[in-house]
Amino acid sequence: MQSDKERIEQIIQSKKLNNIEFSNKTLLSPSTLSHILSERTKPSLTILRNIVEAFPDLNPMWVLLGQGEMYLADEKAKSDNQDETGADDDIDDILGPMRNGLGYVPKNKSSNQPQQSPISQPASVGKSQSIPQVPGITIKDVEDVMTKTVAQLQKPARQVTEVRIFFDDGTYECFYTKK
Repeated sequence: MQSDKERIEQIIQSKKLNNIEFSNKTLLSPSTLSHILSERTKPSLTILRNIVEAFPDLNPMWVLLGQGEMYLADEKAKSDNQDETGADDDIDDILGPMRNGLGYVPKNKSSNQPQQSPISQPASVGKSQSIPQVPGITIKDVEDVMTKTVAQLQKPARQVTEVRIFFDDGTYECFYTKK
Protein backbone atom coordinates (compact mmCIF):
# COMPACT_ATOMS: atom_id res chain seq x y z
CA MET A 1 0.00 0.00 0.00
CA GLN A 2 1.25 3.46 -0.87
CA SER A 3 1.93 6.07 1.77
CA ASP A 4 0.09 9.41 1.82
CA LYS A 5 3.26 11.08 0.51
CA GLU A 6 3.52 8.65 -2.42
CA ARG A 7 -0.12 9.18 -3.36
CA ILE A 8 0.29 12.97 -3.27
CA GLU A 9 3.42 12.71 -5.42
CA GLN A 10 1.48 10.49 -7.85
CA ILE A 11 -1.32 13.07 -8.06
CA ILE A 12 1.17 15.87 -8.77
CA GLN A 13 2.82 13.80 -11.51
CA SER A 14 -0.49 12.64 -12.99
CA LYS A 15 -1.87 16.20 -13.12
CA LYS A 16 1.45 17.45 -14.56
CA LEU A 17 1.71 20.17 -11.92
CA ASN A 18 4.65 21.60 -10.04
CA ASN A 19 4.52 21.87 -6.26
CA ILE A 20 3.46 25.53 -6.30
CA GLU A 21 0.58 24.90 -8.73
CA PHE A 22 -0.56 21.92 -6.63
CA SER A 23 -0.36 24.01 -3.45
CA ASN A 24 -2.47 26.76 -5.01
CA LYS A 25 -5.14 24.35 -6.28
CA THR A 26 -5.41 22.52 -2.93
CA LEU A 27 -5.18 25.66 -0.75
CA LEU A 28 -2.01 24.35 0.94
CA SER A 29 0.94 26.50 1.76
CA PRO A 30 4.04 25.48 -0.18
CA SER A 31 5.87 24.85 3.10
CA THR A 32 3.14 22.46 4.28
CA LEU A 33 3.40 20.54 1.02
CA SER A 34 7.19 20.48 1.36
CA HIS A 35 6.90 19.07 4.90
CA ILE A 36 4.54 16.35 3.66
CA LEU A 37 6.73 15.42 0.69
CA SER A 38 9.83 15.27 2.89
CA GLU A 39 7.84 13.09 5.34
CA ARG A 40 8.42 15.58 8.13
CA THR A 41 4.67 15.62 8.74
CA LYS A 42 1.69 13.55 7.63
CA PRO A 43 -1.22 15.20 5.84
CA SER A 44 -4.25 15.89 8.02
CA LEU A 45 -7.78 14.90 7.09
CA THR A 46 -8.42 18.52 6.10
CA ILE A 47 -5.49 18.47 3.67
CA LEU A 48 -6.67 15.21 2.10
CA ARG A 49 -10.18 16.65 1.87
CA ASN A 50 -8.81 19.76 0.11
CA ILE A 51 -7.11 17.48 -2.42
CA VAL A 52 -10.35 15.59 -3.10
CA GLU A 53 -12.26 18.88 -3.46
CA ALA A 54 -9.63 20.36 -5.78
CA PHE A 55 -9.61 17.27 -8.02
CA PRO A 56 -13.15 15.82 -8.16
CA ASP A 57 -12.06 13.15 -10.65
CA LEU A 58 -9.94 11.49 -7.93
CA ASN A 59 -11.33 8.53 -6.02
CA PRO A 60 -11.77 9.71 -2.37
CA MET A 61 -11.09 6.18 -1.05
CA TRP A 62 -7.79 6.12 -2.92
CA VAL A 63 -6.78 9.56 -1.62
CA LEU A 64 -7.72 8.75 1.99
CA LEU A 65 -6.83 5.06 2.28
CA GLY A 66 -4.96 4.08 -0.88
CA GLN A 67 -7.72 1.65 -1.84
CA GLY A 68 -9.13 1.21 -5.32
CA GLU A 69 -8.08 3.07 -8.42
CA MET A 70 -6.70 6.61 -8.45
CA TYR A 71 -9.46 8.05 -10.64
CA LEU A 72 -13.21 7.56 -10.32
CA ALA A 73 -13.44 6.90 -14.06
CA ASP A 74 -11.01 3.98 -13.60
CA GLU A 75 -13.23 2.56 -10.83
CA LYS A 76 -16.30 2.88 -13.08
CA ALA A 77 -14.55 1.25 -16.04
CA LYS A 78 -13.27 -1.54 -13.80
CA SER A 79 -16.74 -2.24 -12.38
CA ASP A 80 -18.32 -2.04 -15.86
CA ASN A 81 -15.83 -4.60 -17.15
CA GLN A 82 -16.33 -6.94 -14.20
CA ASP A 83 -20.14 -7.00 -14.16
CA GLU A 84 -23.24 -4.96 -14.82
CA THR A 85 -24.84 -5.43 -11.37
CA GLY A 86 -24.87 -1.77 -10.33
CA ALA A 87 -21.91 -2.04 -7.97
CA ASP A 88 -21.35 1.71 -8.42
CA ASP A 89 -24.72 2.35 -6.77
CA ASP A 90 -23.70 0.09 -3.87
CA ILE A 91 -20.46 2.05 -3.42
CA ASP A 92 -22.48 5.30 -3.36
CA ASP A 93 -24.83 3.79 -0.75
CA ILE A 94 -21.94 2.85 1.53
CA LEU A 95 -19.62 5.80 0.94
CA GLY A 96 -22.23 8.48 0.28
CA PRO A 97 -22.15 10.00 3.78
CA MET A 98 -18.36 9.98 3.86
CA ARG A 99 -18.06 11.42 0.36
CA ASN A 100 -20.68 14.03 1.22
CA GLY A 101 -18.37 15.27 3.96
CA LEU A 102 -15.63 15.51 1.34
CA GLY A 103 -17.62 17.76 -0.97
CA TYR A 104 -19.10 14.88 -2.98
CA VAL A 105 -22.50 15.51 -4.52
CA PRO A 106 -24.43 12.23 -4.82
CA LYS A 107 -25.97 11.42 -8.17
CA ASN A 108 -29.70 10.90 -8.65
CA LYS A 109 -30.58 7.26 -9.12
CA SER A 110 -33.83 8.30 -10.75
CA SER A 111 -34.57 11.71 -12.24
CA ASN A 112 -38.14 11.53 -10.82
CA GLN A 113 -36.96 11.31 -7.21
CA PRO A 114 -35.90 14.40 -5.29
CA GLN A 115 -32.23 14.35 -4.39
CA GLN A 116 -31.57 13.82 -0.68
CA SER A 117 -28.37 14.02 1.24
CA PRO A 118 -27.28 10.52 2.36
CA ILE A 119 -26.64 11.94 5.84
CA SER A 120 -30.35 12.72 6.29
CA GLN A 121 -31.25 9.07 5.76
CA PRO A 122 -31.48 6.69 8.74
CA ALA A 123 -28.12 5.21 9.66
CA SER A 124 -29.42 2.13 11.48
CA VAL A 125 -29.32 -1.22 9.76
CA GLY A 126 -32.13 -3.56 10.76
CA LYS A 127 -32.15 -7.32 10.45
CA SER A 128 -34.14 -7.09 7.24
CA GLN A 129 -31.55 -4.83 5.59
CA SER A 130 -28.21 -5.99 4.28
CA ILE A 131 -25.11 -3.97 3.57
CA PRO A 132 -23.95 -4.49 0.00
CA GLN A 133 -20.53 -6.07 -0.39
CA VAL A 134 -18.03 -3.99 -2.37
CA PRO A 135 -14.81 -5.67 -3.50
CA GLY A 136 -11.74 -4.17 -1.85
CA ILE A 137 -13.68 -2.06 0.67
CA THR A 138 -14.68 -3.49 4.00
CA ILE A 139 -17.06 -2.08 6.56
CA LYS A 140 -14.06 -1.85 8.92
CA ASP A 141 -12.28 0.47 6.45
CA VAL A 142 -15.30 2.77 6.28
CA GLU A 143 -15.72 2.67 10.07
CA ASP A 144 -12.02 3.53 10.55
CA VAL A 145 -12.28 6.56 8.26
CA MET A 146 -15.46 7.71 9.97
CA THR A 147 -13.94 7.21 13.45
CA LYS A 148 -10.88 9.27 12.50
CA THR A 149 -13.11 11.98 11.01
CA VAL A 150 -15.27 12.19 14.13
CA ALA A 151 -12.20 12.22 16.39
CA GLN A 152 -10.73 15.15 14.43
CA LEU A 153 -14.02 17.05 14.60
CA GLN A 154 -14.33 16.51 18.35
CA LYS A 155 -10.88 17.88 19.17
CA PRO A 156 -11.11 21.36 20.65
CA ALA A 157 -9.36 24.08 18.68
CA ARG A 158 -5.85 24.72 19.93
CA GLN A 159 -5.11 28.11 21.44
CA VAL A 160 -1.77 29.94 21.58
CA THR A 161 -0.78 30.32 25.23
CA GLU A 162 2.85 31.37 25.00
CA VAL A 163 5.25 32.87 22.44
CA ARG A 164 9.02 32.95 23.00
CA ILE A 165 11.35 35.12 20.97
CA PHE A 166 15.05 34.22 21.08
CA PHE A 167 17.65 36.88 20.35
CA ASP A 168 21.14 36.43 18.94
CA ASP A 169 22.71 37.52 22.23
CA GLY A 170 21.34 34.39 23.96
CA THR A 171 18.41 36.12 25.66
CA TYR A 172 14.73 35.58 25.09
CA GLU A 173 11.37 37.09 25.98
CA CYS A 174 8.12 35.27 26.75
CA PHE A 175 4.69 36.55 25.87
CA TYR A 176 1.58 34.93 27.35
CA THR A 177 -2.05 35.21 26.33
CA LYS A 178 -4.59 36.39 28.88
CA LYS A 179 -6.86 33.67 30.26
